[in-house]
Amino acid sequence: YGDAKGRHSVTIYSGAPNVPAELTDLLSELRDRSAAVPALRSVEQGDQSRIDKAEVRVARDMAAWQTLYAQHDPTTRTPPQVDFTQEGVVGVFLGFRSTGGYSVEVTRLERIGNAFYLTSEERRPSGPAPSVITAPYHLVAIEGLGQASVYVDGQKR
Repeated sequence: YGDAKGRHSVTIYSGAPNVPAELTDLLSELRDRSAAVPALRSVEQGDQSRIDKAEVRVARDMAAWQTLYAQHDPTTRTPPQVDFTQEGVVGVFLGFRSTGGYSVEVTRLERIGNAFYLTSEERRPSGPAPSVITAPYHLVAIEGLGQASVYVDGQKR
């Protein structure tokens, strides 16, 4: 079946007799592609960014990373290590919130052709929350980002 995002689901029952060659070939292709899924590494996550607007930023080289990180956390002189010959960074920022209890997390990464599709999840306070200004964020490193297009929650960044 297809869902609203064009994804399809296939159920294969273990031990099914007489599996058609086409299906066996498809399964082999899917296994090969899943081995090529890019790695997603959480670089840093929290609720105290200095980036005060809800936005997504991409750093594809060290200069862009140093600029992004200096705006995110001006008190830290050296940002976390990222090998830009192998990966790039995507930062998801929620902007200022008037209470605690908010968070954001990149929960999914897919590569389709020369584009990366990330899904983020915002979590809201489930009950009373402290009255303190927060700015939740999640910084992730993506293997093989290079100059590929980046989409976060359906929006090109």
